[in-house]
Amino acid sequence: MLTVRNLPPEPTFRDWLQENTQLLVALGAWALTMLAISGSVPQGVASSWHVVRFVEGAAIYDQTQSESDCDVTEASGDGICLSGPGL
Repeated sequence: MLTVRNLPPEPTFRDWLQENTQLLVALGAWALTMLAISGSVPQGVASSWHVVRFVEGAAIYDQTQSESDCDVTEASGDGICLSGPGL
């Protein structure tokens, strides 16, 4: 029978944590930053109007001042008007 000696020990979960500590800290900081950014974005108002345009496959939402401004844009064929809850 063949005996193998002087092999390095199998890496453990603790070894993996020690090797990747900086990565885990960076991922945690990134997650907290994303959470802070998402919390600072203003939420849509139910009474606001938006014009939706499609440019090269992407939907672009523009907020308008009033429903009449939105209707003028929709009549010209540039976009579709939606109210806040319809988004």
